[in-house]
Amino acid sequence: MTEPVITEIGPRKAAGFLFDTTMDSYNPRRCAAFWVNCKFNVQISQEQYNEFATGALAEIGLWRKKEGGGLEYFHGSIVDDYSRVCEGATRVEIPGGLFAVFTTPGLDMTAEGSTEFLFQIMDLWEEIYDEWLEENGEYELDETRYAYEFYGQASNDNKNIKMDIILPVRKRN
Repeated sequence: MTEPVITEIGPRKAAGFLFDTTMDSYNPRRCAAFWVNCKFNVQISQEQYNEFATGALAEIGLWRKKEGGGLEYFHGSIVDDYSRVCEGATRVEIPGGLFAVFTTPGLDMTAEGSTEFLFQIMDLWEEIYDEWLEENGEYELDETRYAYEFYGQASNDNKNIKMDIILPVRKRN
């Protein structure tokens, strides 16, 4: 497993689509790259999304707890502010702090295909939860903040596609 980069990341704003689920708890294998199979509650059109998402730093996918229990899934774009975000889009405030940033290995999707990229994402989530969080000794998951998938510039290069998993951490006591 590639060691993460431990870094401070400032707060971020995101806007996009929300998906209600029947899941009660996070399962790395089932929840990774969830955007592939989900059918979003269409709060806004793709055209409305494109108006505020064009030129964004990245797209993200994250899970959050619903009021009353269970989980919901958000997929959207990092935005500077909400001034261009249309009515009906879900807005998410992502608190800043200390994060472990894990990056998938580069993959040539023109040769390997998108399925292999999805498997890389799923495998990395599992490694984080099954190995790194247990074995690193220095950091633990900070469950008061969001962990999320970050699809930045490196996810646009189909000959060397990569993405980041950004995990909120704190020093162990």
